Amino acid sequence: MSDHKSKPVVSNASGFSLKTRSKSNYRKKTAVLYPPIGSVKIEPNDIDINVRKKFCEFIKKSMVPFDQFFDPIIPLTNSCRMNYQSQQAIRVFYGKQDVIKSTPGYAVRSVYGPEQVMYSTGHHPANGYKVRPFTEEIEELSDLVLASVRKNDSTIDETLKYNFMEIKIYLGNDMLCDNGITLKNCDNENLRMGCNKRVNAHNDLRYSDDGVQSKRDTACPELPTATFTVGSSRQLTFERMFKKLRNHSWSTYDSKHWVQYELDDGSIFVLVAMDDKPNKFEGINSGYYKTKHQVQFDNPGISFGFVFRLVRTQSTFDPQTDCWIYWMENSVLRETVWEFIKKHAQQYKEVNDKDTKIEMEVILRNIHQFIANF
Repeated sequence: MSDHKSKPVVSNASGFSLKTRSKSNYRKKTAVLYPPIGSVKIEPNDIDINVRKKFCEFIKKSMVPFDQFFDPIIPLTNSCRMNYQSQQAIRVFYGKQDVIKSTPGYAVRSVYGPEQVMYSTGHHPANGYKVRPFTEEIEELSDLVLASVRKNDSTIDETLKYNFMEIKIYLGNDMLCDNGITLKNCDNENLRMGCNKRVNAHNDLRYSDDGVQSKRDTACPELPTATFTVGSSRQLTFERMFKKLRNHSWSTYDSKHWVQYELDDGSIFVLVAMDDKPNKFEGINSGYYKTKHQVQFDNPGISFGFVFRLVRTQSTFDPQTDCWIYWMENSVLRETVWEFIKKHAQQYKEVNDKDTKIEMEVILRNIHQFIANF
């Protein structure tokens, strides 16, 4: 890694922040040496300003009108509501198309964890879960980000390239207001605040305790995940996780040694696989240690996180609508989805019909004004 990476912040349980301690000063009283975070933030000053300009151009050109990303969610794990009324970030996906396997009526595209996405953010598989195709513009954005990643780590295989882009969109509470007054829905109730604020603690890659990646994992660890931020800043936190040698479940551990980064406008965060891998330590607290990471957004405005990955899985999509075809081909998944839809069909229909009123018009106006000010 190069020497220009930013210094993370370590926070204790009371929220007091300290500059990162040197490796030699990590806690040793229990014979535990926390491994340093391998992931790194590349500061905006170390990235060509034209890279940010191209991302802003993409947002203005491809993300307006913004209501193309507003969908009702199905209640697999959430209650039925519009996705701008969910705690989780709004998510938009783009996958590189396999030209050889695709046909005029059947697009084969790179995909990252499609079934898990339905449970975490509730896209309807028939019309809400879409993977749009990589365009020449996205290829250029991908290459620009990858150039910064390679500059930061020259050991990355030169033949590897990103084939999947996810945009995580975080909305400030001000986006749900009209001149400072909270918007009301069609039932004359205030819209729920605190939405689209977070991504819960998770690992991007799944490893066994001995460091072997799960065969069901969709992402390739050989190329780090990279996130380019546009707009308001958000906070990324690495949580320390621990489990004893014979335990099956992980638990959060030692919050005063959690590590935080501010993901600000124009920065790139490079997430490396080693931070998802378990590390084994012997001593008084012998066991396994790793990190999970989460994101929290507490600012006004909008934060766009453009996440680039190399994935090894593909799925099928309608080339005209970009909707997911595979869910209909997988009998187990199809029956699971239909069962949930059958139970909640009326509620889903009501949300879909009702939440297209004045509230959406004002939210769209706020979003478009924010984007225009780029």
